[in-house]
Formats: sequence, C-alpha cells, structure tokens
Amino acid sequence: MALFYTGGIVTRSAGCIVNDLVDRDIDSKVERTRTRPLASGELKPNQALWFLGAHVATGFGLLLTNVKWNAFLLSLGILPLAFTYPLAKRVTNYPQAILGLVFNYGCLIAYMNCTGFLDPSAFVVYGAGVVWTVLYDTIYAHQDKKDDALIGVKSTALTWIDRPHRVMHTLNAIVWAALTCGGYLQGFDWPYYALVSAMHLKQINDIHNWNDEDPGSSHRIFVNSRYFGFGITFALIVGRLWKNYHTKSPQSKEEPGKVLLDKNV
Repeated sequence: MALFYTGGIVTRSAGCIVNDLVDRDIDSKVERTRTRPLASGELKPNQALWFLGAHVATGFGLLLTNVKWNAFLLSLGILPLAFTYPLAKRVTNYPQAILGLVFNYGCLIAYMNCTGFLDPSAFVVYGAGVVWTVLYDTIYAHQDKKDDALIGVKSTALTWIDRPHRVMHTLNAIVWAALTCGGYLQGFDWPYYALVSAMHLKQINDIHNWNDEDPGSSHRIFVNSRYFGFGITFALIVGRLWKNYHTKSPQSKEEPGKVLLDKNV
C-alpha cells in the first residue's frame, strides 16, 4: 500500500508539472494562478522539464522494481492519458473526465498487481473514482469560471453552469451506487456499506452548503473532498479485512482441536 501511495504522489506531481508547462500562458491570465512559478516566470520551462524527468524516472523506477510485469505493462496506458489532459480543456467541455481517468488509473494497476487480473469490481470502483474526480474538480473549476469564460478555456464548471448543485448531487449518487456495486461484487459485508453511505451523506451536506458563486466556498469544498477519499479508502480496507476474517475456512477453525486430538492419541 505504501508503494502505491508513494507512486501516486510522484505520478500526480509529474502530471501537475506537465499541466503547468502546457498552461503557463493561460495561467498568467487567470487571477488565482498567475503567481504559479511557471506562469510568473520564476521558474523556466527547461528547469521544469528536468524536474519532470526526475519524477517520471522515479515513478517508473518504483514500478519496475516493485510490481509484477503485467501490472507494469498496464501502467504504460496512463502515459497518453496524462499528456492528453492538459490539452483537453482546449477541445472538450469535459476535461475533468480525462482528469478522472488519469487520477484513478492507479487503482487498476494496484488491483492487477495484487490479483494478476482485472475483474468487473475493479472497473466499477475505477468508474466511481472517475466520477468522484469529475465532481470535486468541477467544484474546484468554479473558482476560475469567469476567467475561463473570458479566455476560452473549457470545463464542466462552464458546461453545467446553470445547474451545478443538481449535477453534483447526481454525480454523488452515481459514486455511491458504483461503490455499493463494487462492494457487492467483492462480497463485502455491512461495515463497508455503512462507511460508504456515511461518506455519501457527508458529500450531500458539503454540496448543499456549497456556494458556487463564491470562490472561497468552492475551494473549501474541494479541500474537504480529501476526507471523502480517506473515508472510502478506510471503507475498502475494513471491507476486505472483515471479509477475510469471516470467511476463514471451517478447517482452519477446527485445526486447534485437531492438534489437541493428535496429541491425546
């Protein structure tokens, strides 16, 4: 788990560097992002490229030395997605969907590494992560929607600008349904569903309290979304541990008695 946590940090950082490189001219025109190192000129593109190279090398080094070959081959699929996202906001109204495909790809790699295959539950949980990313990054994008509209940058914040709360509640319901389905396919028991439902209710409350016209409110709700991520991670761990504990074979439970009988004989 520590391996994929570290890998996630490294690869996400690499993605942020690529994004800032491609968007440095756009970022310089947006109030919130004009002070970023590349947008402000504090950092030169060639310096960022060296930093990017170090992150990519570290990420692939972790994969090559710590994961199975089939998981490594699967990880190569993230490259075209990672380099597509910075350009997506120029050609599609749904760049957050591309971001979701990138940010959650690690769960497929981890599942492949642990099991040696991908089954429907892996794709269902991956889908839940993609939709959740669209949800929180749409809220995040509301901070810049006025500037984005002026300079021609596309986003789901602008696409759904006339119905943001309704769409966010719908996305949240889809996430809950997908996570519930994933738990069912994995054979998880009630603690998992209780935790997932609790996180779902938290998201409902956050969306209800969100003021989409206030950049500060959008930022707070975006930052708070990390607690949802922590909660779902905890739910998945509890679900797996609970299942493992309660599905011990009768033979393993009878083993101590068998040992005692053998001693008496």
